[in-house]
Amino acid sequence: MDFLPVSHFPYDNTVVARSPREISVKGVKINQPNLFSHMAVSYHNSSNLMRELSTFAFCALRGSSPLSRIVTHSLALICKNSGYLRLASVALPSLRPGQVLVNVRACGLCRTDLYAIEGRIRTWHRRFIPGHEFSGVVTEVGPKVSDIAEGMRVVVNPIIPCGLCPVCEADEAHLCPEFRQMGVDLNGAFCEQVIVSAEQLYPIPDSLSFEEAAFAEPIAAALGVMNAKIELDARGAVMGTSRIARLTWRVLKACGFSQVCLLDNRQAEQLEAPGFDFVVETDMSTEIFNQMVRLIRPGGRIVLKSRQYQSFEITLRQIIPFQPVIHVVNYGPFQSAVDLLTSMELEVSDLIGDRLSFDEFQSAIEHGQLDEQLKTFLIPGSL
Repeated sequence: MDFLPVSHFPYDNTVVARSPREISVKGVKINQPNLFSHMAVSYHNSSNLMRELSTFAFCALRGSSPLSRIVTHSLALICKNSGYLRLASVALPSLRPGQVLVNVRACGLCRTDLYAIEGRIRTWHRRFIPGHEFSGVVTEVGPKVSDIAEGMRVVVNPIIPCGLCPVCEADEAHLCPEFRQMGVDLNGAFCEQVIVSAEQLYPIPDSLSFEEAAFAEPIAAALGVMNAKIELDARGAVMGTSRIARLTWRVLKACGFSQVCLLDNRQAEQLEAPGFDFVVETDMSTEIFNQMVRLIRPGGRIVLKSRQYQSFEITLRQIIPFQPVIHVVNYGPFQSAVDLLTSMELEVSDLIGDRLSFDEFQSAIEHGQLDEQLKTFLIPGSL
């Protein structure tokens, strides 16, 4: 049994339902300890997912007696040390005004998750819950929430703007430079239940699967290319053959780009004086950047889209003759991503890969089994 201070999980975005004073897990009754400042976490390593969890918690809530509200649990994959995940039951407070509880039905795995788990990018705490591409069903609505109802199918925007900077005040929150991301800057969605602000929710129709809906975040990232202000009739190319490259290419086509192609490195090397107006990368390296310089026309645009943690080199003497315009782009509007999905103008079903349980998902991550061609999903409710 490991005891984690409640301060290790102080976030507003992960929670569970209520519990009686005597908790029953798999028919086994557990008396709660006289413990108000810590929560008890029992890790789960069973290969058959029997979930014999001895998890319980007390927490003194703000402005109330410790016994007036009992915090309960949700299974979650916790990154305890770099590259090391444990399946545990975590406890968190009740809903605050403006918050909702979402039952996670599908959460995708992407490079950012692996970078965070491996410690290649800094996270908010040494113990955290990864995951940010997810959808689910609203199971509880907090005070002062309107237009959101229990049972509503939703996809969640994991990018949380600061709300205070000039960009946010100009109603362009998707361009906020001070944003926080679930699964990195606060806890994420590799769990059964998660608390989020109602403002992060976007309803989805029954015709859209939870896995398809979870593509909204990478689609919003692909829509960031539109921030480069490229004309729709411009001739361009997307570098790469991974699902990210294919998704980016499809997003541009769906947005009206009629002269954009998908190029792998071999194809790019075989092109003679291609003269593209713009080139978009999806997996940056020094080699890829030099290739992009060769592919564009003089004065063409190089669009840096991927979120690589490692550095790459730019040799000014090499690129000056081409006078490229270099655009580093972030996100497009999340609503636009949801609209593309719900309009059925963008096909993503063929990019869905394995749907894994907690144990299977944990093993796949720890063995570095990231499928670059198809997206792997955690399905928390699966056994």
